[in-house]
Amino acid sequence: MKIIYLFVLIILLYSATPYSQKIPIDFQDKTSLTVFNVYSNEMVFFHKERELLIPASTMKLVTTVSALSVLGPFYVFEVKIHRKKNNIIISSNYNPTLIEEIIQDPYVFLKQGIKNILEANQISEIDKVYIESTLPSYYPESWKIYEGEPYAPYLSTFSFNQNMIKIQKKQSNFVIYPPVFDELKDHKKISSLISDLQEIDGAYWYIYPSPKEYNIKVLRKIFHEIGYDVEVEFLANKDFLHDTEYLGSFPTATLLDTLRYQNYWSDNFVSQQVYNKLKYELKINLDSYYEDYDISIDDGCGLSRKNKLTTYFLAKLLAELDDFGIINYVCYTLPGYNQGTLYKRNLPETIKAKTGTLNDVSSLAGYLKTKKGNWYSFAIIYNGPNVYQAKLDEEKIVNYIYEKW
Repeated sequence: MKIIYLFVLIILLYSATPYSQKIPIDFQDKTSLTVFNVYSNEMVFFHKERELLIPASTMKLVTTVSALSVLGPFYVFEVKIHRKKNNIIISSNYNPTLIEEIIQDPYVFLKQGIKNILEANQISEIDKVYIESTLPSYYPESWKIYEGEPYAPYLSTFSFNQNMIKIQKKQSNFVIYPPVFDELKDHKKISSLISDLQEIDGAYWYIYPSPKEYNIKVLRKIFHEIGYDVEVEFLANKDFLHDTEYLGSFPTATLLDTLRYQNYWSDNFVSQQVYNKLKYELKINLDSYYEDYDISIDDGCGLSRKNKLTTYFLAKLLAELDDFGIINYVCYTLPGYNQGTLYKRNLPETIKAKTGTLNDVSSLAGYLKTKKGNWYSFAIIYNGPNVYQAKLDEEKIVNYIYEKW
């Protein structure tokens, strides 16, 4: 039924009665802007509204709307455990929630969940532990330039803590999380490692070179700590999954809370895992769903330069959500005034919006309630060299709408 909602939503995107209001600003070339009245679903301003442009991270709004429409806001991500003979299979494909920003201590959380299921099933012997991980069949070419960056969408579909090691300096000592990397106990080695890293929120974040090795180390240590000395490897033969015994599962987080973190901080890893779940697990190709709009969807997080959207499509998509009862959920996931990626932006207090930035892209899209009580959805996308000016223009546009409309 939820998938039907998505189809109906796409059909409704076609109905619009445009009329124009004025915004006194000289738009830079390659700037597109569309504004819809949420109550009437009418387009009230448009400038190059049908031009296909790279949206950057406002692409995450399409992922958000699609996931909420298909899965529902209270869909729960989980970790499942199966057994085949004396082998244990850990399955949590496309689950982006085993991270510190969503779960307070994901290492202890994961260990306790696994321990509870093994004890409940009285598992005394384990030969080997397998990690089920179904990798996507396609990666955008433009992702390569972000390899090794903290905001890159890492590729392993079972991923603990985004395959990152958090290093905190406590007086003369270092604290390593997760606590599984014995090779980093040497003080000189850690000092050398963090010398090229930028401190963020009181910690240094080191991206482990091999996602597979990283997750193997995490699970091997967890099983050792709960009393099983076993080897861990990624499952290569999917036929091995036939005729397995289901032992149990435990929840990690809801889709709504996951999307809230994703949109507040524009997390590419989280967004891409949600997108991959739709595309590869549920076989929902968003590019095909929206093909009548001649847009192009190459990833779910916005790093791909093959993503091409129109502001007409994006603003109308947001406006139509009021007809489906999920507009409040989308607003819940978006940062408001001085929150998340809107921090220190000169924007009205009533805004709820998603930003987007690449080297030559700036975008802003979301919702705004004006002083007169009118509620609008809007999308602004700029492609060009003057990103700084584009962000100032975004603020002028949104503030004018807030004051005058």
